[in-house]
Amino acid sequence: MLRPFLFTGVLVEGLRTGEADRDGDGRIGMPELADFVMDRVADLTLHQTPQLWLFGAHGGDVAIARSRPQVSISTLSSELRFVSNCRSSAPCRGQGVGGCSPG
Repeated sequence: MLRPFLFTGVLVEGLRTGEADRDGDGRIGMPELADFVMDRVADLTLHQTPQLWLFGAHGGDVAIARSRPQVSISTLSSELRFVSNCRSSAPCRGQGVGGCSPG
């Protein structure tokens, strides 16, 4: 099986996984994709330095792909936040969901 070059592999990874959607709005713009690729390639090697060059561009952000919008825990209801916090912390003891009690 052929393996992609580092730059191409990182670019495809960012689009396929949605990790390039840095602001979580459901669309991957050219600046977001470029930032993702630059950061990821820099993490993997010192031998490549991707850059974004826009020739004749007149501003604006070009959408490259759509991704699933990311939901942050701050947008969840307080009940869901409680359950999420309880499951991610030390074992809870009590009467609530999953053996946890609020407060």
